Amino acid sequence: MSVFLTICIYFSLYSPAVFAQNTVPANTQECFMQTLKEVMNRGRGLAAYDHELGDYQGYVEKMKGIDRQYYVSTQLASLPSSSIWMDVGPGNAVVQQDVLSQPEFNHLRNMVGVDQHFTSEAEQVSAESQGRFHYQHGETLSDTIRLGKLSPWLGKVDYLTDLWSAASYTPDLRGILSDELKLLKVGGKAQINIHLGGSSRANLYNSLRFQLKSDPNYLTMHDGEVPLRNWLGRIKGVKVTVIGRSMNNDTGLMLMIEKTAEKPVLPKLKLISYDTSRKPPIRIYEDPNQ
Repeated sequence: MSVFLTICIYFSLYSPAVFAQNTVPANTQECFMQTLKEVMNRGRGLAAYDHELGDYQGYVEKMKGIDRQYYVSTQLASLPSSSIWMDVGPGNAVVQQDVLSQPEFNHLRNMVGVDQHFTSEAEQVSAESQGRFHYQHGETLSDTIRLGKLSPWLGKVDYLTDLWSAASYTPDLRGILSDELKLLKVGGKAQINIHLGGSSRANLYNSLRFQLKSDPNYLTMHDGEVPLRNWLGRIKGVKVTVIGRSMNNDTGLMLMIEKTAEKPVLPKLKLISYDTSRKPPIRIYEDPNQ
């Protein structure tokens, strides 16, 4: 695969313009320039959420019309009008802007964005949403819950999304997943992409790893995916569906987690090291039960 095509596929994941046409641009150079401009100007829109949270086949297969059941747009369109959608880490709220502007989502009247960092763009989207998008910012998700700022939605959220946000950056992965489950109602679902890293990315490092308790010098293969899957499978009170790996089978693990009990129980997870010299940070965990 050529360098241009590889870059084109990477950046096309963020380009609503490319996906709206459902055609491949005339050449890879055109694709590269078009999608790079889209990323720099817009950020993470609905197309990025669809493909980084729900496209288990990857960009090339998607262009052939692969099943889109896990696309965020599909999930949102199927929600009843009374539903609450909470997005953890909306950034500039580009995805909310996309949803608010498209008629098929007019029924969604209660959208919530929670972000540690404030952006004027997200505040403006909220101000212009006629009360449909509530923007909460200033603290971590855990602190926002602790301070009662999410009380109106605690245990009431129907659908939660986390794309390369809290679950990918926190040193306390167990704590973040526990908080996100607290926000869901029983029967609610969280769609999450936990960043793993991978060889197709320019920085060429794995951001989530596990080490064996019996041998601290041994780090597991598969970017930590296999032990992470095993750990997730032991959570009580949830149903975990591993959608797949994002970006053409690389970089992140896409999950759909349905809350099936009032108080899920998450097994212990020990943080060994947390390196913030990279973004997302490099996290190494040990599963005490393995």
